[in-house]
Amino acid sequence: MKKVLALALALIMVLGMGVTSFAITTVESVASGPKTDWDFTWLEFEWDVNNENVLIMPYDFGDFAIVLDGTQIAWELFHEGGPEGDTLSSIKVETEKGLIDATVYKLDDYVKSIEYDSDDDSKVTGIKTKSSWPFDDFDLEDIIPKYHGYFDHFAFYGDDGDYSLDRYLVYFDFPTYGGAKVSFNNYVTLKFRENTTGADHIKTSKKLWFCVYPWAVDEDDVENYADEDEPMELAEGFPLIAYDFEHPWPLDAWDDDDFADAYDDVPEDHAFWCFWTVDPIKNGYWDQCGFDWDKWNDQWSEIPYVIEKSAWAEIIGSTLIIEVDDDLIIETKKIVKGQTGISFAFNTHVDGDVQALDKDAELVALNFVDTTNVLDCDFIITYTFEIEDVAKSGEYFLYELVGDELVLNQKVAVHKGDEEAEVEIKRKGGDTLGQYYLSDVELKKEETKTDTETETENPNTGASDVAGVAVALALVSLISAAAVSLKK
Repeated sequence: MKKVLALALALIMVLGMGVTSFAITTVESVASGPKTDWDFTWLEFEWDVNNENVLIMPYDFGDFAIVLDGTQIAWELFHEGGPEGDTLSSIKVETEKGLIDATVYKLDDYVKSIEYDSDDDSKVTGIKTKSSWPFDDFDLEDIIPKYHGYFDHFAFYGDDGDYSLDRYLVYFDFPTYGGAKVSFNNYVTLKFRENTTGADHIKTSKKLWFCVYPWAVDEDDVENYADEDEPMELAEGFPLIAYDFEHPWPLDAWDDDDFADAYDDVPEDHAFWCFWTVDPIKNGYWDQCGFDWDKWNDQWSEIPYVIEKSAWAEIIGSTLIIEVDDDLIIETKKIVKGQTGISFAFNTHVDGDVQALDKDAELVALNFVDTTNVLDCDFIITYTFEIEDVAKSGEYFLYELVGDELVLNQKVAVHKGDEEAEVEIKRKGGDTLGQYYLSDVELKKEETKTDTETETENPNTGASDVAGVAVALALVSLISAAAVSLKK
């Protein structure tokens, strides 16, 4: 029922959200053609750049994007009540912090040519995209609406037959968050500039915050399964930001002291639940055949991967068996006092840098996303890797990513015809859950070239930013499964 209500809210909220002055309104951004399977989510919302705003998002929402209208923004910010026709000259990211990386693309910079109707040069029939366009999966024609065979007239700026594309794509790279608490300190600001009139008008937005929340296991479930031989399935839980689906406004999030303290400069009606801003039609959840409920429901996960510190405190001295997934079991020894919260979220993404070590190697991965929190007791991870049909009996090689380097953890016996390999990984108290690669061949180390190194850790996303160093075996940058492939 709550997901039905979420859908109803999405349909309502994309039509217009009640905000105050100088609202930046996203525009229709998806062509009316057959493409609906995007590797990210289109959002549509209005936000007041003169005030701070907060978008509340689940930990695994993935990449998302909006499209902005240059003329509309220039009018609202700089020329309301004045002459029409001016547009923005640029939109840039001014500041950003935290989990989400924003990039602005001025679409006109990527236009190779515009094609016009032979009888009416006010009508656009085609948009050719330059090879420098950074996205592999779609071109400009895919994101400009088309009506009755012509591209939306309002997407362009200039004289008939000599148009420029008047749209900006803002792409938000949002890797899966593996933290055990709500992540509050994430934001972006944008700088809008209009100098087409000779004056230099500049406006910088207030912060657009992103509040990222995981789901957690109920304390009662943790207590009930303590010291039991039966594993606790991660099936039922609750979001770490309160939300009442039956009474969605005002947000229950404001009743959370940490939320209220983190966003004390945000007006109460400037907090948005991200699914209010998802357009079901543009993202392909609705087509001529009806509504795709499975795809809508798969937008987000309610799996409670987090066990909070308060839940661990209830079972000090007890053991716990956790069934994270069908083929993934974690068995702890006795829980010790002071155990912090930990997330068991994981992915099976094989990073391209690791595969590049041996392009012919058959690699499978188990990557826990929480790279910061540790279990203070000894524990055992049992996981069944899916592998290719083994040609002959022998050994596979299990590596752990330790810092910048893949370290051999153990050799795994396999037999001809095997299509899976069950591995038991023993961990000591004080260890993170870890990130692992199983290979059908031994991966050879490469020499490390040491230069001046600058590294900043992106906590709880499994990603590192490293400059000026060739790492020993691989540097893994974990990304959301929903990320768009960028041309290198």
